[in-house]
Amino acid sequence: MDQSVKVGRSAYLCSSPYCHVEKRLKRIFGVQAAQIATHMSEVLKALEGPKEK
Repeated sequence: MDQSVKVGRSAYLCSSPYCHVEKRLKRIFGVQAAQIATHMSEVLKALEGPKEK
């Protein structure tokens, strides 16, 4: 890829599978996005329940 040309839209690459969720939350909720993301992750962990060994 030619890095010198900066025309048009760019792609956003991330190693985390939840990056797109964070970006959408920031777009929708603005400043409160981090707080909402934290709450959502806590709720998801609670729904998963305890893990068996």
